[in-house]
Amino acid sequence: MKKQLILTGTAVLLTCVGLSGCEEEDTSQNDSGNIERIILGSWKWVETITTVDGNTTSYNDTENPTILTFYDNGTMKVVYGIGGSETDWVDYKIENNKLIGSMYGLPSNSNDISISEDDKYLTVSSDGVYPDGRIMNTIGKFIRLE
Repeated sequence: MKKQLILTGTAVLLTCVGLSGCEEEDTSQNDSGNIERIILGSWKWVETITTVDGNTTSYNDTENPTILTFYDNGTMKVVYGIGGSETDWVDYKIENNKLIGSMYGLPSNSNDISISEDDKYLTVSSDGVYPDGRIMNTIGKFIRLE
């Protein structure tokens, strides 16, 4: 009986030691399907950071924040303006950690997106070049509305 108890204890110990080396893979940022699920719901704009040729400006409007609401049918509602007076609807899809959106029949534009590990913060960023050659980077930060 004592030998069976030692064997059982050893087996449990080896199993625990073996499993302690296992790590759960974080797929939140590398699986577009997962991002499509996580992004559903409403997000409130917190801040926009724009850098043009190395000069950075930060902007936020806490009185009139933009609200993005993502729906599972591929549409996004954008509410903005004084007191939320303006609303636009955008068709969107997510591919390779990029948010691709189009509205009013205009050509699609593509923005990099990321979601924080706790799924509470959304970052949307884009790079561009002005006609005069200046380089611009814009980062929009949003917080999930509960």
